[in-house]
Amino acid sequence: MIRIIGTAISVCLSVLLPAAVVARTLSVSAGEIASGVVAGPEDIELSLVGNVNAADLHHIALNCRNLRSLDLSGVDVVAYSGEAVASNRGSFPADELPAYSLSGLTAISLTLPQSLRSIGDGALMSASIENIVIPESVDKIGVGSFADCGKLRKVRIASTVKSVGAYSFKGCGSLTDVDYDSSTVPESAFSECAKLSKISFGNEVKFIGKDAFAGCISLSDVTFAGQASLSEISDGAFAVTALQDMDFGDCQSLKSVGAHAFAGCTGLESIVLPSSVERIGEGIFLDCGSLKSLILPERVSTLPAIALKGASSMSDLSGVLGGHVSVVGELAMAGMGAVEKLPLPASLREIGSNAFEGCTSLGIILAEKLGMVPALGSDVWLGLDCPSIELVVDKDMASGFSSADQWKDFKIKIFDESAIDSPVADRTDAIRACLHESVIEVDSSQPIVGVRIYDLDGRRIFYAEPQGVCNYSASVTAVTGKVYIVSVSMSDGSVAAVKLLNSAD
Repeated sequence: MIRIIGTAISVCLSVLLPAAVVARTLSVSAGEIASGVVAGPEDIELSLVGNVNAADLHHIALNCRNLRSLDLSGVDVVAYSGEAVASNRGSFPADELPAYSLSGLTAISLTLPQSLRSIGDGALMSASIENIVIPESVDKIGVGSFADCGKLRKVRIASTVKSVGAYSFKGCGSLTDVDYDSSTVPESAFSECAKLSKISFGNEVKFIGKDAFAGCISLSDVTFAGQASLSEISDGAFAVTALQDMDFGDCQSLKSVGAHAFAGCTGLESIVLPSSVERIGEGIFLDCGSLKSLILPERVSTLPAIALKGASSMSDLSGVLGGHVSVVGELAMAGMGAVEKLPLPASLREIGSNAFEGCTSLGIILAEKLGMVPALGSDVWLGLDCPSIELVVDKDMASGFSSADQWKDFKIKIFDESAIDSPVADRTDAIRACLHESVIEVDSSQPIVGVRIYDLDGRRIFYAEPQGVCNYSASVTAVTGKVYIVSVSMSDGSVAAVKLLNSAD
């Protein structure tokens, strides 16, 4: 049984529950619990009414080791100043769950005070709680407040929470579901939450911090509500997660995606970045071995170092090396073993060291749009059989490439307009297509499983895989010319192609 010491504590209710579970409601004054409650051998469901301070709460966490549930909804947390208690501190403010006061709490159920305004650093670190409801009155969550709560399963952070500390939920190994609508997701907030599979962001989220979800190896479902106001994704934010298809298309305020943001996402196959993005960090897709589809926004002029290193499944670079890219960084595309054709944009000015190292399937480099010979770092083509690779250049640039270090090692050919690639088609009568103001519309007699658009240079500027629909439309941002070829793959295995005029050109 529980022994109650101290005359100022009155027992309001004592009920013996099955399996020796004792439920108690205690009316308390601040400072009395530390000398008034000692846990017996039973599991305890404890409700408190009145006032408590840091010393009281720390005493409960340290001494009530059989505690099953703790209901603090009826108490106010008052200020404490005195002998050092939790975290060796002797002073704690009112209306805050004191720092480290309930760390290691054994209760699996906890109800927080309704008057609470903040949750202190490490307040519930390594606690056994399974669920937590954060009161609407709380506007601040401290550093590591819920870190390593190994049984915690779901969390909701409302827009009323204005500040969330770093590492706040790091290492919560049972956490599966997060609803988040505070403006900032801080550094490592949910890192290493191994079972976290779903995150739903509200439209208040503006910043996702460094390593915020790094190492969440089950994370595959990330959604944004409505017109998301997200403006920055910081370094390593989604590194080593289970993302497969990621669409940031509605995040039209997104400007920057940091270094290694998606590094090590080995299952990531496609990602959509909004046209608002201006900068991407080095190693953004490092070792994303399944990545096949990527279109860099037109405002991104630099493909940074190791950006796509190890993206061994990507074969089509037309969406990556668009007409806006001027710099390809060191090792940016190293190890992209599926690339057979390398189209270089007219805007290209510089290629960094080892940029295409290990691209062993490369058979042709299309450089006919270049009006200058790009500067090269060292060993750009390391590991390639350069003499067997065709380098197609404009006739006016042939001498420049023939005399330039590393470029001269290729088999240089003059661009021949009559040799432009065209998509192969089984039939042309099975589809109807139109292209107007950068919107493609396709109608087919068979379910559509693939849509490709080529310019007259044979470069694929658009690719999509509709889910078996007979009517398909999409915006095509890369359309700038007048004549295009649209190739449509259908569910019966046939391919149809038509030549279109861009009516807006």
